[in-house]
Amino acid sequence: DSIYFRHNKNDDYIFKDFNLTLKRGEFLALMGPSGKGKTTLIDIIMGLIIPERGTIKVDGEYILKNQLLTNILDWRHSISHVPQNVFLFDTTIKENIIYRAGNYNQKGVQDRLEEVLKVVCLDKLIDSMPNGYYEIVGERGSRFSGGQVQRIGLARAIFDQNPIIILDEATSGLDFRLEKDILDNIKNYCKGSSLIMITHREESASICDRIIY
Repeated sequence: DSIYFRHNKNDDYIFKDFNLTLKRGEFLALMGPSGKGKTTLIDIIMGLIIPERGTIKVDGEYILKNQLLTNILDWRHSISHVPQNVFLFDTTIKENIIYRAGNYNQKGVQDRLEEVLKVVCLDKLIDSMPNGYYEIVGERGSRFSGGQVQRIGLARAIFDQNPIIILDEATSGLDFRLEKDILDNIKNYCKGSSLIMITHREESASICDRIIY
């Protein structure tokens, strides 16, 4: 509510009396030219940047009020964030996706892993590999293409089943047909989550429930 933000006092405000409500289960697209505040807004939502004025509430409880953050660790733990450049550990595909799951060999974990691989259209590729999802990705995913690395990052985000999923240009390395299939799959698979996507593609944004310019 009524967010004001600028990077320093000599700059114009990027956000001035800015208001936004996100509903559970909604898929929201953020669009606009580079440098106009899309990623800044995401950082404010995640509590990484504190605005000069304004409040943020989640389910009626303050996360930000009078430049003071409350419940911020719980809030951050409820968010899955996929940046444009996904960081991968130099280990297996499986461990990169489920590393926060605890017991890797639980049946529920294994079933969910196979589900999310289908959602991001990686299942057939992985089936064709000698070691399947035990294939080593290499340092920073060097053994995979940029689009494949992004899909592993997407699989990690939706595997965690968090109530907020943020995609910051997270499908930029995919062609439109594959991107559309994956975004449709994510929208259907994550119906209990709210999704926010930064994109420059009008075609991608058309999949969303609402577009903020």
